[in-house]
Amino acid sequence: MRFSLSLLCLCVALSSLSRTAWAQADERFVSLLAYCSACHGADGAGAIPEAPALGGQNEHYLLEMLRRLRSDQGHSAIMRGTTSDLTDNDLQQLASYFASLPYLRTPQPVDPQKSARGGAVYLRVCGFCHFNSGRSSVYENIPLLAGQNIIYMLSQLDLIMDQQRHVDIVKRGMLERVTREELEAALHYFASQQVAPDEVVTSRIRAAERKKRSR
Repeated sequence: MRFSLSLLCLCVALSSLSRTAWAQADERFVSLLAYCSACHGADGAGAIPEAPALGGQNEHYLLEMLRRLRSDQGHSAIMRGTTSDLTDNDLQQLASYFASLPYLRTPQPVDPQKSARGGAVYLRVCGFCHFNSGRSSVYENIPLLAGQNIIYMLSQLDLIMDQQRHVDIVKRGMLERVTREELEAALHYFASQQVAPDEVVTSRIRAAERKKRSR
C-alpha cells in the first residue's frame, strides 16, 4: 500500500513536469523513482528525517554518492542493497532528476543555542566550501546543506568520525580542526536555514562559469 501511494504521488509530481524531458520518463524509471520516494519524497524534500532531502542537490555530488553507495565504499547497507542492481545509466538518470527539482526542505526543530554556536563554527571552518550558509558550494562534488535533515546529518557525522564513511583528505583535515560538539553545532546551524519553497539552489551555473573562465 505504501509503495502504491508513493507511486501515485510520484506520478502527480511527474505530471507537473510535463514540459520537461522528465515527462517522457520510461516505466522502469518511474518505478525506480517511486521506490526512492518512500524515503526521499516524490518532490525530493525528504519523506523521513533519517534520509537526506535530494531535490536541487548538486548533480555531480549525487552521482558520486550513488556510485559509492553501490560499491564497497558505501556506508549504508540499505542503499547498497537498493543500488546494487542499478546500471550507470540508472544512477545518472536519478542524479539528473533529483538535481533538476526545486530545492525544497521541510522546516524542522533544531536547538537554537547549538545553532547559534554553529554559526560561528560555520564562519570559521565550513564556509570555505559550503557558501551562502549551505545554499551553494565551491565545487559541484560538495553537497548543499541548508535545511538538510538534522537527524540524517548527525548520523553521517558519527559515521565520518568513526571512519565508516569516507571523506577526502581536505575535509578530514578541516574536521580535525574542530571538536565533535562544534561539528554538531554546525549541523544544527545548517538545518536551521530556511529555504523559500520556490528557491532553487544550485552551484551548477557558477561552476559552468568557472569552467569557461579557466579555459
